Amino acid sequence: MYSWEVGFGIRHGRSRINGANIRTRQDIVCSCEGRDKSEMSRSARCDCRCMLSLLRSEDDSCRQSVRTMCAKLAQESIEGDMSKTIEVFNVIKARDPGFSVAMDLDEKKRVRSLLFAHGTSRNDYASFGDVVTFDTTYRTNLYNLPFGLFVGVNQHFQSIVFAGVLLTEETIDAFKWTFRNFVAAMGADAPKTILTDQCHQMRVAIDAELPLTRHRWCKWHVLRKAKESLGPVYSKNSPFKRDLHELLDIIVDVEEFETRWSELITGYSLQDNEFLSRAYDNREMWAKPYFTSTFCAGMTSTQRSAVEIPSSLIKKRWTTDARDGVESAIPGLSAAAAARADSTSMHGMLHAAVMELVGMGTTSRQAFEVAVDYVSHAKAAISAMTVDAPVNVGFSVQSTEVAGEDVL
Repeated sequence: MYSWEVGFGIRHGRSRINGANIRTRQDIVCSCEGRDKSEMSRSARCDCRCMLSLLRSEDDSCRQSVRTMCAKLAQESIEGDMSKTIEVFNVIKARDPGFSVAMDLDEKKRVRSLLFAHGTSRNDYASFGDVVTFDTTYRTNLYNLPFGLFVGVNQHFQSIVFAGVLLTEETIDAFKWTFRNFVAAMGADAPKTILTDQCHQMRVAIDAELPLTRHRWCKWHVLRKAKESLGPVYSKNSPFKRDLHELLDIIVDVEEFETRWSELITGYSLQDNEFLSRAYDNREMWAKPYFTSTFCAGMTSTQRSAVEIPSSLIKKRWTTDARDGVESAIPGLSAAAAARADSTSMHGMLHAAVMELVGMGTTSRQAFEVAVDYVSHAKAAISAMTVDAPVNVGFSVQSTEVAGEDVL
């Protein structure tokens, strides 16, 4: 690292290996060390004498010394890292007033956990926070620390991130703090369903902090080690793999699942397989028949066996009528509000009111007649006020025929 920062090259020089075939010495020399034998050479080697010799003693004290030195260097630089992080958060906060940050400090005032959420993410949670997935398998950061993401889906089944958390440890207390502060940052109720991996500490923390939330395991996490544990029987295109996934993806009845599972395990002589036994013992956490009544927003296996989902189980925001009858953010259509509003605002206010009227007026023939009469009177009153500039609403109410059954 030093040579890279300063700007010169290095290479390995001489080394020494003892009788046990263990390297006990290694020289690291400058890339310009030595001279080329040919006087006409264009080599940059100029017989530089800079060198570093590494010696290995018989004990492993050198390893401990390196760890101590690295810990010291890390401690010296951690304050700079955190100050830069806080500066970045301050910049984001200035642009996004809804940005939220929570920090968990240890007894030495060092950051132990860091949770953050943007204002748009908090608004999304208010509409789509019924189902949340939480995954801490991301370790792509420089320090190899667990990074967790709270993710959901919107009405188009697109993934949306609610919050992120950086942890220094995956303990029960750390996860308790995470779930508690996540709900606080969202400013709303806890999610109805949460999907995680099979972490025991996470399961205990959810039971303690989110007692009303249905906790489920992600099926992908449950089966990701199936090939390693089952061997050739779970190979690509194997009959067992086909039968297993057919059982897991299609069967939704508990009794049928239990029967088919027993037949599957017995048929392939896998009664003593530890992986399958452990998966079966925790089947209520991940198997489809045990959460058919749990809303998961499509973030589990596709319900291919369902022909049609009952409308009573679908919230309006997940349908094509999600925007019908949306309440206006402007309180009422009062004369005072209209006096303060410009043409664009008045257009928005009228559009919201008329769309609500359209929705109410198409519920029955009587409601339609009332709505048409209301529009006719409104048009006549406005026309009388603006004789020089008649209002064109796009159709003639007087010419509209109410044709009985053809109205609806």
